[in-house]
Amino acid sequence: MPSPQPAFDLDALRARVPLTQTRVLMNACSRGAQTLAARAAADAYLESWGRDGMDWEAWVAEVEAARAAFGAVVSAHAADVAVSTSLSAVASSVASALDFPEERPIIVSSVAEFPTVAHVWLAQERRGARVHQIEAPAGT
Repeated sequence: MPSPQPAFDLDALRARVPLTQTRVLMNACSRGAQTLAARAAADAYLESWGRDGMDWEAWVAEVEAARAAFGAVVSAHAADVAVSTSLSAVASSVASALDFPEERPIIVSSVAEFPTVAHVWLAQERRGARVHQIEAPAGT
């Protein structure tokens, strides 16, 4: 029995990610394979930096456009979308803003967390938190 075909053109999507022409990607961690669009955006950024110097207003406008686009995908307002370098950095910002009073010191985390996110929560133990790591269902 042949495999079912996806409802999208997989070859067209793969063509937008040059690395998939020569590699099978199994784990991307914090940096996935570079898409043609990401490369074009990085090149445009470097070109503007070289041509215009630090064009802060243009760069912030790009970030705001990205927030709005992502917000549309997840049905959120752009103002509710945060931009950061990584989920670990965001988790660290959130964790550092929390208090861990004696009556509510527990953080529940999963062993399926990306390791640096789990380390953020474990680091809160010196601030009075008690971290409970729960097992993840098999296969996750």
